[in-house]
Amino acid sequence: MINLTPLEFKDRLFIGVNVKSEHVSLPHRDTPLLNQAQKIFPVAFSSLIVGEQIHQTRIECVGTVPASPPTILPGTDGLITAVPGTALGIFTADCTAVMVYDPTTLCLGMAHAGWRGTYENILEKLVTTMITAHGVQPTDCHAVLGPAIGGSCYEISEALAEMFRIRFPFSKPFLSSAPSGKPRLDLRGLQRAQLINARIPDDHITMSSDCTHCRADLYYSYRRDGTLTGRHLTLAVLL
Repeated sequence: MINLTPLEFKDRLFIGVNVKSEHVSLPHRDTPLLNQAQKIFPVAFSSLIVGEQIHQTRIECVGTVPASPPTILPGTDGLITAVPGTALGIFTADCTAVMVYDPTTLCLGMAHAGWRGTYENILEKLVTTMITAHGVQPTDCHAVLGPAIGGSCYEISEALAEMFRIRFPFSKPFLSSAPSGKPRLDLRGLQRAQLINARIPDDHITMSSDCTHCRADLYYSYRRDGTLTGRHLTLAVLL
């Protein structure tokens, strides 16, 4: 998994399917950032597929390498492929980009998981779809959770916290109280627990500890910077 965070372009370039600013609006195949990224990762960008990412749980299985990349799949937040040479991409700016890979069936899955997708259990749906479509065994899988907003920064409403407590009884350790008195959610901690609940072994899960909200020197953050922030593009290529 490659987390593309173009700091040298941070003041003037933005990347994301639904991001509009005075600088750059995607999708465009000729933006300076995409051109730069294509030079660095030519294999990935020759077959790149991304989802529209609407904070839902639609999973799309990709059966062919696109003829004219990058390909954007409408209404999609999760992607699965077993086609060699296919690159999957997830855009984030506080949400988590999650990769699941099975080295036995050579199946790759990726998901965009914010609080909505997490509440709707997109990660369990991703694993279940990999099982149904490609015969994956969860105990063979490995997962990676990329940089995202951390539990010490992610304040949510009490109503939302209660929704998580009710739907996921195991979520309680990932809810805490901020100095303001509002609940805080450890998004990646809960997502890791969901992957374990989907039968991926704990020691097969790698989780970044970087907080996108805290690390303004490294990451974009929607919660910190608002609607004009950029997006990171996390890539995984099935070779």
